[in-house]
Amino acid sequence: MIVLGLHGGVTIGQHEPAAAIAVNGRIVAHCEEERYLRVKSCFGYLPHRSIKACLAQANLRWEDIDLIVTPGVTYDDFSARWKDYLRHTFGSCPRLELVHHQQAHLATAFYGSGLEEALCLSLDATGDGACGMLAHATKQRGIKILETIPTKNSLGFFYTLMTYYLGFEEGDEYKVMGLAPYGSPTIDLSGLVRPVKGGWDFDWSFVRQDPALKSPFEPVYAKKLIDLLGRPNRRPGETVEDFHRDVARSTQFTLEECLMSAVEELHRRVPEVRNLCFAGGVALNCSANRRLLHSEYFDQVYVPPVASDRGLAVGCAYEGAVMLGDSPWQLWDAYLGSNYSNAAIRQELQSNGCRFVEVDDPVE
Repeated sequence: MIVLGLHGGVTIGQHEPAAAIAVNGRIVAHCEEERYLRVKSCFGYLPHRSIKACLAQANLRWEDIDLIVTPGVTYDDFSARWKDYLRHTFGSCPRLELVHHQQAHLATAFYGSGLEEALCLSLDATGDGACGMLAHATKQRGIKILETIPTKNSLGFFYTLMTYYLGFEEGDEYKVMGLAPYGSPTIDLSGLVRPVKGGWDFDWSFVRQDPALKSPFEPVYAKKLIDLLGRPNRRPGETVEDFHRDVARSTQFTLEECLMSAVEELHRRVPEVRNLCFAGGVALNCSANRRLLHSEYFDQVYVPPVASDRGLAVGCAYEGAVMLGDSPWQLWDAYLGSNYSNAAIRQELQSNGCRFVEVDDPVE
């Protein structure tokens, strides 16, 4: 059976649109819209070019698709919007199913890992009204959700608002992670977020509400954060001082402590399982992942190559394969996007008037 997994937005807040195709449970194509539009993360775009690229990569026609799966199960109008969009763009719409955003993350991680059994964790800012899920999964019984974490307790939102406070922009969380080793964890952030047994407590009032956020490019933090830290935010482009390094280190330290508290709870519920599959935007934090890898709880930790929303289409394709009775294959290859022949490259260069030289042995 052929499943098309999709992710994309009808609002500016949704990002990283993509498409993926599973054939009999095997992911054979995965394309991201930004690769074709050349707009980083493609906020608010739907995956028109990604779909066409996936069909070409898999050598399939639109009429070959048996099922389409996309996140958005908590939104009343998502199904109708997708159907209208696909009919307009491709002339028809096959059977379409919606799944939970966080469960799509879990599917990307678990089914892509190839493991027979694992504990699964999804953590990000928000999706379908939640910021994470804890689960226990087996190939025989699928993914069983143990707990859903609401958006107002979002560890992803915590890290993002600290990213903005430090003078960075949307998608710059990696810069905070990279800055952290240069500072010391001396800033007390417990008034904002703190680990508790089984997870953490996040004070949502630190997220800007007056006025409420409408664009992902607006600063996320409320004035309350400036009051807590006792200093105004760093403006973009200003010098990074020791204080900012310490804030970054304290942010990273707090994230890791909260993450480990959730992982301890997951381990407590199913202690005999020694594998962990981790996805969602927070799973891009490789420093935190090192804590997981070297913890006492797991022998194997799997983070998919597309852990963030870029991988939701893959998770949806896997979920659709399960719906149709196919057994998901391990994700053997991360290179599933478009490829280009020498002839196509030559034509593109010539069409754009580029000077170029062809050589027999590029390695030499």
